[in-house]
Amino acid sequence: MKQQLLFKTIILAAALCVGTSAWAEATVQDLGSNTTKTFTFTSSQTDILSGSTLTLDGMVMTFMGTNNTWKWNSSNNGMVGQNTPGGTQDTYYNKWSTSNGIPTYGSVYKFEASASGIVYLGGKMASTKYYIVKDDAGTLTVIKEVSASAGWADIRFEMKSGETYYFFQLGSELNAGRYTLTTVSFTKWSDISLTAVSESKTWNYAALKAAQGNLGQSTDGTIWVKNMTDDSANSRLKFKTTLGSNPTELGEDMIAFKAGVAGQVYMKLVDYNTTVSVYDGTTKTDFVGPNSTAGTSQSNVSYHGGNTYFKYATFQAEADKIYYIYRTAASGSSPNAGVYSIEFQPTGNNTTTALTDATTWSFVTQKDILTEYHGITKDNMFFGEGITDVYTNDIGYRITFNGTGNTATGANVLSFKLPANVKGYISLMPSCYNHKLVLKAGNTTLKEFTTGNNGDHNKDISVWVATDTETTIYLYCPDNSVTSNYPGTRYITWTPAPANISATTTSAGKGWATLYTQYPLDFSGVAGLTAYTATVAGNTVTLNPVNDIPANTGVVLKSTTINADVLNNIPVIASSTTPQGSLEGSATDALAYDANDTYNYYMLKLNGSNEAQFSKLTGGTIAAGKAYLKNAKTNAPTMFNVVFADDNTTGINSVQGSGLKVNGYFDLQGRKVANPTKGLYIVNGRKVVIK
Repeated sequence: MKQQLLFKTIILAAALCVGTSAWAEATVQDLGSNTTKTFTFTSSQTDILSGSTLTLDGMVMTFMGTNNTWKWNSSNNGMVGQNTPGGTQDTYYNKWSTSNGIPTYGSVYKFEASASGIVYLGGKMASTKYYIVKDDAGTLTVIKEVSASAGWADIRFEMKSGETYYFFQLGSELNAGRYTLTTVSFTKWSDISLTAVSESKTWNYAALKAAQGNLGQSTDGTIWVKNMTDDSANSRLKFKTTLGSNPTELGEDMIAFKAGVAGQVYMKLVDYNTTVSVYDGTTKTDFVGPNSTAGTSQSNVSYHGGNTYFKYATFQAEADKIYYIYRTAASGSSPNAGVYSIEFQPTGNNTTTALTDATTWSFVTQKDILTEYHGITKDNMFFGEGITDVYTNDIGYRITFNGTGNTATGANVLSFKLPANVKGYISLMPSCYNHKLVLKAGNTTLKEFTTGNNGDHNKDISVWVATDTETTIYLYCPDNSVTSNYPGTRYITWTPAPANISATTTSAGKGWATLYTQYPLDFSGVAGLTAYTATVAGNTVTLNPVNDIPANTGVVLKSTTINADVLNNIPVIASSTTPQGSLEGSATDALAYDANDTYNYYMLKLNGSNEAQFSKLTGGTIAAGKAYLKNAKTNAPTMFNVVFADDNTTGINSVQGSGLKVNGYFDLQGRKVANPTKGLYIVNGRKVVIK
């Protein structure tokens, strides 16, 4: 029989009595190594009569039904009741209710428990309906009613000590004996073995609810949840009653799990008017809620946002111990103790694995933050000793460093790993206050975040990184004088770079375009496309042809194709030493506006002669990924004299400020020349050579 829960069992014997005659010793199926008792019927069991009993550990099953006999069915390898009583089929089929009482015909099975546990019946269904009914001193309650299709089916239900249950089928011919019974098992709660948790594990509300609905145990056997109230409106389970003593075995009104390794446990609780306790067989830890009769101590809990109803409670778990979570004190007319979620995190060294996809760790939503992450790996991020969460009015929630970071020991360090030969961005919003933060790739410093509101504090910042080998990324505070305004970050994001980016030159632009990229790029292999960085000196802009550029660089693009749009695929590279030049840009749309009114902005456009020029913007939005010139108004020229560093002839298109042309000759420094001699000059925005 396929078991629904995980149990270890040992070989035991069960006694089956027929009337006053004892059966031969039963054959017991070996299912493992604990005290679960399972009886498997064989062909040696023939002509079992009504009134016969099967005794298993803590449970007795009685074969019921007037003048019924169970015989061996070789086709299905099980026992089938044989009697077919008379009467009209409508008497019970599809119309049975508790008012009819337990049927006296057909095959009915009675179960009586002397210990709390779970009953399993293995067998094959007919196309019929079956019932599991509880008998409480003559008051019948239907526990389960199922219209079943023909086929193999395991029936299971739980019983408490002293309770009586019945199982029976109602078929269209009123012969409820068409269920083929192959095995019977009974497992006491006290004999259930929890599967030890040795890796990161979170049981949220849905998981806790599912375990309770699965007769107390999750399908993976890692947690026990019994007799709790489902508060679905608030996504939590609440304790129904208070336990008067510390539990030593699985039972009702509790949650329990087993730690396979040492770790930390984080519980999101509601505990108003109550105390929630944790017991490991030796030590009991109380988590005291407001107005609880147990006291007011809150030293081992963390309340967020001033909300005293909800808190995060943490405790250290030892290896190979079962932890029972239950309510031990309550006061007032509405004691309110419950659990939203339970999280287990093994402690120890950094066990992160190299990231393969884009990943974001957010620390800004209080519901997602659990306090006192010390020396654990969670969501592939290592939280060193001294890491905690902090709330301040100016920033909100963030993860913080409460001391000097040590990359060797991991103390006060956040870290994660990147695989070899990857490129991308690490983004974060540092809260620096008066303390530095350092971002490292291995032993290489990627960036030191500056302090104060005029520095990197509370700004979204992205840092480029490229790896040759698997590399650990560290974020920490190097300042050993941290006593307040703890530095940290609201989030960390890893974004892998694409292999290529696309840039389009158009016929409308006569092959001209600008590009601002957050990635280092290689233009050397892109046919028909030249990239230029720009430098500004005085009133002159020089466009310099480049083969590659570093990250966060603006360029002017010129395609040899001017009568059609061209989509250029440009490879992303690890790095470039090319100077960035004077062009700026943004990865997102940006306003062409300076809040202090100290700068002019210039964008590449075509004038009436289809000449490329930088024209001053008077407002509007600069599109993401486009480059522009930004020049202080105090030195704003009416015209930028433009020189192409790769050209020594006349006739190159001009780049002008505000589309204006100025008569006369100008040298390359923008100075007007009254009597030009031999040399290169700018005349009406064009380069002219006087020989």
